[in-house]
Amino acid sequence: MKDDIWDRLEPWLARHAKELWAVMNPPATMAQIEAAERRIGHELPADVRAAYLRHNGTADSTRLHGPYFFHYAAWCSLDAMVDGWESRCELIQRFREGPDSEYLFPEEDESWRELEVRLDWSNPNWIPLGHTNTASTLLIDLQPAGMGTRGQLLEDGGAGGVTAVVPSLGQYLQTLWDRIEQGEIWWHPDKGWVIAASGAAVLQWDPLEGFFWP
Repeated sequence: MKDDIWDRLEPWLARHAKELWAVMNPPATMAQIEAAERRIGHELPADVRAAYLRHNGTADSTRLHGPYFFHYAAWCSLDAMVDGWESRCELIQRFREGPDSEYLFPEEDESWRELEVRLDWSNPNWIPLGHTNTASTLLIDLQPAGMGTRGQLLEDGGAGGVTAVVPSLGQYLQTLWDRIEQGEIWWHPDKGWVIAASGAAVLQWDPLEGFFWP
């Protein structure tokens, strides 16, 4: 992810999305990033590292009350990322030991080569990037299926059916900025990200077109 995306996005947020800009955390240090990586057992993708070197997510209060940095969720601080990952791992372990383990965690076969996302109910290699006041989570996929990309972002609505929405955080931010420049997306002080033409809140990312839809 190019730093110039942030060089353009940050001044825009400071001017046009003051509510969001006010809750953006200061940068994380490389030491903090590496400490988080040791906890989760993975090095984060370069674009994710770069993002945290600009901002250590948003204030933890945004999970409950907003505003959301992502269309789908508040941006996790590194501490919130690790906490969310540990809670996810505990839940995975509990379900792996339960009677539905074979259904929730099917054995990988040749058909997975044609998929973007593994068919697991959940996976310890899915790292929380965004969180909400529900079970919905935005995840970094560090173990994609055959047609997926390491670092792709996943939407998990909390009831199964995890979906790949964009190949990387860098592409998400680039597309967001492109839509802002094209006048398609805007910030509303009460609704957050909205479709400029209609004022409808942005609730979904189209994985095929890379557009935001209400």
